[in-house]
Amino acid sequence: MIEDELEFPRDRDKDIAERPLDPLSLVGSYFRGRNDDGFDYEGLVVGQPFATTTTSYYLVEFFGKRGALGFQMLKTIDEMIGNGWTFFDTEAWLSASVEQVRVEPTASE
Repeated sequence: MIEDELEFPRDRDKDIAERPLDPLSLVGSYFRGRNDDGFDYEGLVVGQPFATTTTSYYLVEFFGKRGALGFQMLKTIDEMIGNGWTFFDTEAWLSASVEQVRVEPTASE
């Protein structure tokens, strides 16, 4: 049975990281986006289960914040583009792309 071949819970991040990137697919790419409410999110494109003649569907894994569990959803390429997702080849590149905000201390009077 297939259950005997897979570890549960399955670590898709590790599965994807061990494969070479295909230049014609987003699978294995990390992403960052922001929804209409201003909520920032990050994740990994973990699969491309199917495509139609008009659009491609991707299984994406959203990372949880501060140790919280993430979740997976099917998204179309149009949804990704419409929400301004940016894509990165590695997790290190994703992490390095975060804008660092430095707060200057105020002088006391």
